[in-house]
Amino acid sequence: MRALAIALGVAVVAPAAVARADQLRQAGFAFELPRLGKAWEQEARGDLVVASDDSDTVPELQIFAFPARKEGPLAEIEGRLAAELARPGVSLAGDPVKTVKLGQASGETIADASVRVGAVTVNGEPAVFAIVQRSGHSLILLGVPKPGIFDRGAANFRAVVHGLQAARGWGAPATARGSGAAPAAPAPAAKTPAAKTDLPRLPDTIAVREVTATSTFADKARRDAYAAWRVLAYEQAADQSASVSIPATAWCEGKPDEGVGEAITIALAAPARIDAIRIAAGVWKTPKLFAANNQVAALEVALDGVPTAVKPPASRTWLEVPVGREVSTIAIKLAEVKPGKMNDSCLSGVELVRNRQALIPLLGVDGGANAELPRALAALQTALLAPGRPGLEKLLEFPFVNHDAAGFFMGAPAPIKHASWKAVDAACRAWDKAVERDKVDESKPVSCPRPADVDPADDRPAAVVSTGPGKIEVIFPSHREVRELWRLHWRDRGWRLSAIEYQ
Repeated sequence: MRALAIALGVAVVAPAAVARADQLRQAGFAFELPRLGKAWEQEARGDLVVASDDSDTVPELQIFAFPARKEGPLAEIEGRLAAELARPGVSLAGDPVKTVKLGQASGETIADASVRVGAVTVNGEPAVFAIVQRSGHSLILLGVPKPGIFDRGAANFRAVVHGLQAARGWGAPATARGSGAAPAAPAPAAKTPAAKTDLPRLPDTIAVREVTATSTFADKARRDAYAAWRVLAYEQAADQSASVSIPATAWCEGKPDEGVGEAITIALAAPARIDAIRIAAGVWKTPKLFAANNQVAALEVALDGVPTAVKPPASRTWLEVPVGREVSTIAIKLAEVKPGKMNDSCLSGVELVRNRQALIPLLGVDGGANAELPRALAALQTALLAPGRPGLEKLLEFPFVNHDAAGFFMGAPAPIKHASWKAVDAACRAWDKAVERDKVDESKPVSCPRPADVDPADDRPAAVVSTGPGKIEVIFPSHREVRELWRLHWRDRGWRLSAIEYQ
């Protein structure tokens, strides 16, 4: 690894003052510097401040601090980190910053500031960064560990970031220690809170006890290919002609004739208000399949046993049926069919709408699944963040699969499957010991589950996808090339985490 260097592009510059320091101060922010070696040196050059520990001829850690050029949410600043680093005065062994690749990052609250800390690769060399934001002002810190001790250097960088001092009023100067000036009255000591476990908000969901059908086409290769529940949890495909996503799966009746009179019934886990029902009648996967299969010319929609006759469009257009009340069961019957070349009558999708948004179905669950989902996710994140991961065992389902997103940047190693809690516990103990000893082998897959990498300042919701009865995927928003994904299973009246993946 090459050490970052500060190069000033001006004709005449007075020598920058180098002073001993036990605090890093820049743009109204102050950080306590941990004791790493002999002492720290701090040097100010323009809007850049560099702090280096004086423990060796090559510092164990150098930290460059500078205010963000443009204010905005943490997520926005992180998204333009490459542009922020590519500024006059920042270079890598004399080379200007050319490439910046963001790695894994996480958000938390430290003292009175929102902070984003993560890994970054600059010109192919590993480093760490932090974005600290308070009262609408943001500071960027770039840490460069000494070659061969990246993990220790990264840990020391985090120690510096966690040494952030609470403000005494924005921009109020703090007297440097040893300056001889009378110090200002000290502010009350601010206890640094634990990292926030706040996860992104979830979309509105609806608990569905079961979806049944009077008959279903049997596919020998894939048993549930045309299952009734697929009308709610349909897979999507891109429709190139309309530049939208459409249902790519379907429920198809299983009768030898056109299937008139066959129906599906959606039984909600508890009565719920529905504003409208949208129905995709026919086989929507491609225009060719839509034209070749039977055309559904009429449907009977029964809400809690009260039927209404409706006619779907003769095209791949959603049929919307107004509801505007609380319902418990929804039955959709094939009332009229126009034969096609392929004798299959199908429904590709059904959406339950409230406030103009399709509710995300939680299939094969009881009424408590809705309220339990955000609680279960928070409990998982809390356990994964805590030292020793207390309480995690009862929140996992086995076999448990761990496929850490960090693997995407290391050649995508295979996922690790754990048969029991004993295996997970052993993997995490080994991981913790490797981190403590600075012996992490980044070429190997991470076998210990880690908390979701979320940005508290990112207001995008998580995605929830039903993949079958009792099974969902929660996909977290990300600023990187990949998004983290948690797979959960509803069992024994609770959500259990069965896998951590990425996509």
